[in-house]
Amino acid sequence: MLLIRLAPVGVCFLLCFLLARIAGGRNKIVRDWRLYWTFAALATGAILILIAEIASAFDSLDRAVVTVALFGVDAALLCLVVGKFKADIREILLVGKEGGGVGALIQVVKTEIAELDRPTRWLYGLGFGFALLLGIISSQAPPFVWDCKTYHVPRILNWVQDKSLRPFPTSDIRRVAYAPGAEIMSTILYVLDGSDQPINLPSWFAVLTSAILASFVTELLAKLFSERTGREFPHEKARLAAGFAFLLVLTIPEGLIQAISTENDFVAAMWNLSLACMTILFLRDKKNIFYASAVAVSLALGICTKVTTFISAAPFLASVFAVMALRRSYDSTLKLAALVLVAVALFNAPWWMRNYDVFGHILGPANVSAENVNPSFSPDRDIANIIRNLSIYTSTPSATVTKVLNKAVSVLVSLTGRPLADPSSIVPYRDPHQALEFALPGPSDIGEGNGIGNISAWLIFGSALILVRFPMRNALGFYALAICAGFFLLCSYLRWQPWLFRYHITYFVLAMPLVAIAFVSCVRSAFIAALAALCMVNSILILGFNTGYPVYAPFLKLTREQHQFGSNQNLRRPYIALAEDILRRGCTNVLLDCETYNFDYGLWVCLKDRGYLGTITEFMVTNQTAPLIEPDVTSKTAMVFIGNIPPNRLAEDIDGRMQPLLEVVYLGYFGNVAAQYPSTFPGKWCRLLGPENSAELSFTLSQTDAITPDKPAKFEFSCKPVSSDGLPLTNNVLRLAVDNHVGDVDLRTRTIDLTAIATQPSAVIRTVLLDPLPTNSYPAYLSDMKLSWDWAKKP
Repeated sequence: MLLIRLAPVGVCFLLCFLLARIAGGRNKIVRDWRLYWTFAALATGAILILIAEIASAFDSLDRAVVTVALFGVDAALLCLVVGKFKADIREILLVGKEGGGVGALIQVVKTEIAELDRPTRWLYGLGFGFALLLGIISSQAPPFVWDCKTYHVPRILNWVQDKSLRPFPTSDIRRVAYAPGAEIMSTILYVLDGSDQPINLPSWFAVLTSAILASFVTELLAKLFSERTGREFPHEKARLAAGFAFLLVLTIPEGLIQAISTENDFVAAMWNLSLACMTILFLRDKKNIFYASAVAVSLALGICTKVTTFISAAPFLASVFAVMALRRSYDSTLKLAALVLVAVALFNAPWWMRNYDVFGHILGPANVSAENVNPSFSPDRDIANIIRNLSIYTSTPSATVTKVLNKAVSVLVSLTGRPLADPSSIVPYRDPHQALEFALPGPSDIGEGNGIGNISAWLIFGSALILVRFPMRNALGFYALAICAGFFLLCSYLRWQPWLFRYHITYFVLAMPLVAIAFVSCVRSAFIAALAALCMVNSILILGFNTGYPVYAPFLKLTREQHQFGSNQNLRRPYIALAEDILRRGCTNVLLDCETYNFDYGLWVCLKDRGYLGTITEFMVTNQTAPLIEPDVTSKTAMVFIGNIPPNRLAEDIDGRMQPLLEVVYLGYFGNVAAQYPSTFPGKWCRLLGPENSAELSFTLSQTDAITPDKPAKFEFSCKPVSSDGLPLTNNVLRLAVDNHVGDVDLRTRTIDLTAIATQPSAVIRTVLLDPLPTNSYPAYLSDMKLSWDWAKKP
């Protein structure tokens, strides 16, 4: 069913592939199915973004409009193929003199496969099998990466809810300001399917496409190297290198999490690799409008996906324009420049203008950009930062080797005269609960999902040593120098952070063709097979043992909803109870006050899983997005607070009149998760959670931190258990536990009054009803909660 619902996108891709195949048949572009695939990916990505932007302009980004638009595009492409290229289609289908049609095409594929030697066939077979495995995981895995749950997926959910890409109020400005390309593609799939199941597929497709394109680039570079230098690179070795590059891209350790999540770094890497490939092809055929257009669209989609594309693309584009100027190809230069400007503006101007309206800057808040950029540039600072970036990959299975490598990093940085942990070169993290500090990695731990380390980084280092002996005045040298320039520019421009490997993914993908050519040129195919097996084993170890991945054994026992909570399982029961109350009270809109980096995504999940059809909007936001929407407070509004303490108020102007608010706490005594509902009676309640009706009230005694075992305090707690309509619960027993002290209170005979001795400022009161509640009394709450304390008298 998933494939059927996503068919409009699949048909669009296939028709674009067919058009590229026709262009190849007419010698407009190089005849190679991998290049056709890349052109189809570029065209489909461009079409999806344009459809989303146009639908968004009319607040119509929904299933009906997107489906009609995609079918319209498919119909137009089909008419173009049938109406303009009948002869080309006939030539494609009538392959050979005997017979034709699909059978002939299959025979051609079999022939091409048969021409590959056995090691190359094994590399491609193993690679495609692994890609299929990643695709299955991607289609089944719920969002599980922290960035996906706090930034990528929530912005998709808001867009789907609003039927528009317009900005919305949020405490996390990443959801509004950051480049939206990858999430727009996921949004299209979301609205087509009606669920979040397919939203990981764009990232998985990017991994597969990057691997396919890396295979093509490898053969292209090997061919151009032979033509330019006169040094023969045997065709069989070129094909072996292409197969090796294909598998290397699929097994980049940092890319595995990208393939099965909504992270956008590999999508950006795909567009960057496409840009690099198309620049080489354009330099060979500078009048080719197809290659020039592909360069422009690759750059535009790359920037729309991740703004660091400006950095990685700069050396390729600068080199192209420099070479064209030296060759005095001014017409081709102007043509390419015009296409680049038009494409970049077409695909990026909409979100740039939205950002400018909200933040006064096209790339989002200026202070956020400044936090990520080094405050100054100098040779010593730049070299030190390059070494810090490389230090991310010193982890090995051997503690001794890792220690030696880390020591080498320390020595090299010290030679620049800069401190290793230079605070001005480290990103000042915006989370008030966590400060970033520079730290060298320890040895890799298979049990933590590190595998045996970053094999790709070691291979890149090894290939650099091999390529030193290659002549570089050719396409191979142009490609290698452009990658190095981009990487060094990135390291010099951006401050260090522990997650820099995500930015490095682009350079890992770009480097894999060089790695494959280098090793295939000097070792036997058996050694290549051994390296490929090592990479594959490492990938399996990372997928199989990483505690955050969906294939980790304990998660196989969890439901999709449980898995979506990941390390936040302690929030699941409070969120479920909160969602139940919102639905039970008939609320049609939720106003959400969530502290930055808190886990509000879990509430979206619980509400959607239980059939909530209303809206969820953030309010009480203090950043630039606050004025975007005026909160709509009615008698059907639930005001939810996550990580923030609800304001001390008892009434709100609702429908032109004052109405009391009932505050319900779902986690913590002071309201780590709480909600306020319009109600006929005010007060503060605590919700008992789950079918067992239990709660944990965590609190810190106010105005003192001097409580110790030598100086204890006596606190008193009282409450009244009630049903959802406020009636007292009498036919039950409430068990209270503080530390190791447990007591049962018969609700038929007495109220709840608890006195206990505290030896530290923080404490937890655990409560549970011992008898099951009848349906008409569920759920239960603790009302009239009172907590006070005084110093305990010494005996």
